[in-house]
Amino acid sequence: MQIEVVKLPAMNFIGCSTFTDGSGDEIPEIWDVLLQDYEKIENNINPNKMFGIEFYSSDFDERERWNYMACVETDKINDIPSHFIAKTIPEAEYAKAVFKGKYENIDKVYDYLYNEWLEKNGYIPGDWYDIEIYDMDKFFGSEDEKSEIEIYIPIIKK
Repeated sequence: MQIEVVKLPAMNFIGCSTFTDGSGDEIPEIWDVLLQDYEKIENNINPNKMFGIEFYSSDFDERERWNYMACVETDKINDIPSHFIAKTIPEAEYAKAVFKGKYENIDKVYDYLYNEWLEKNGYIPGDWYDIEIYDMDKFFGSEDEKSEIEIYIPIIKK
């Protein structure tokens, strides 16, 4: 698997969030909420891209639950629909991987990044989140083997 180290600027996101362990329907349901109303979000930078951001707490290993945000990137945060939230992610350096296949297999990429690649390459996680980018020209649904998802994990050198 090819991993690229990239720097991304600060980014603003507007979307909706759920607290989950990933085993139920919370994530698909939160995507349904976003997709119903995302056109109401002003200042969407790229309507062809959607983002899934996973925010982890410091006790993630014990609780095995996290906040998942289905969202779009905006150039500024204003006029947020009442059932949406906003988040700004600071500029950071990331390990970028491209996953191709059915979404049910994406955990293999995260396992590799967090449990092998970071250590082998002298990095540690830079923050308590990761980003998935769904480019609608390359993502054809969670069950499609041809779907591609870009994964970004913030990193810092040891």
